Amino acid sequence: MNKKNKIIVIVGATASGKSKLGIEIAKFLNSEIINADSRLFYRGLDIGTAKPDKPQLNSTKHHLIDIINPDENFTVNNFLIHAKKTINTLHRQKKIPIIIGGSGQYIWSLIEGWNIPEVKPNIKLRTNLEKKLKLHGINHIQKLLKDLSEKLYNQTDLLNPRRVIRSIEIANSSIDDKVQKDQEEPYDAMILGLNVDRNILHKRVASRVDNMLSDGFLEEIKTLLSNGYDNSLQSMSSIGYKEFIKFIDGEWSKEEAIKKTIISTNKLIRHQNNWFKQSDPRIDWFDFNNEEKSLDLIKTAIKKWINA
Repeated sequence: MNKKNKIIVIVGATASGKSKLGIEIAKFLNSEIINADSRLFYRGLDIGTAKPDKPQLNSTKHHLIDIINPDENFTVNNFLIHAKKTINTLHRQKKIPIIIGGSGQYIWSLIEGWNIPEVKPNIKLRTNLEKKLKLHGINHIQKLLKDLSEKLYNQTDLLNPRRVIRSIEIANSSIDDKVQKDQEEPYDAMILGLNVDRNILHKRVASRVDNMLSDGFLEEIKTLLSNGYDNSLQSMSSIGYKEFIKFIDGEWSKEEAIKKTIISTNKLIRHQNNWFKQSDPRIDWFDFNNEEKSLDLIKTAIKKWINA
């Protein structure tokens, strides 16, 4: 039996410290990082996505960041093609790729070897579903998906309306197999889960929103809007962007936009906890309240895993 190539995957909630840890491990192993956060694919969405800054990007090579414009579509299949190609390149260089992200659908599609059927967009169905989304909200189309396919429902990022609509398209297609997983997971994956107390996460989220604003987040949004990228796009419906567009448009006060962004982010954290469960035996969970202490434990665990 062929020995599988190794990858390290870092998962956890927003603001848990994944990016910082990834850079530390990349330096430790002389390796590179592959992004699996769907919002970081987009050029120009920097401050609101907490994208690694220039010093971080200069210190460690990152892949799959700033690869598409805000009005371009990027599917899970696109991610898998790019990620696998980069993983293969790094393996040829005798490096262990480090994959980081809070987007569960992207992470598990890679780890579990998902095979997603190529289904052409059904424009009539998509238009109808978008009308239902506007009229009844995301919960309504989530239920439509669940009624059609429990399997696809469990494999979809339910907070992302475009992903829900796409899964409904697949479920409505004539393809019998739908999304399948490889019989055997394609990589020897060490999955590091970062545990941070909920009250600490909540404080970090509030602090992050304040920092975004002081770093020029509103100017970033105005630049994107002036370039023709509006909130009808998947990219601009990301948390923070959609809320502060409503402030810029005069629909909400600044305080309301801040409050709604914090609420949406905390909701996302709960959603991420459903993708990455404490009970999942594949994930090695580390208390990351004390980052310095945890880093030594994680490095020791990685050494042991590499040499096993």
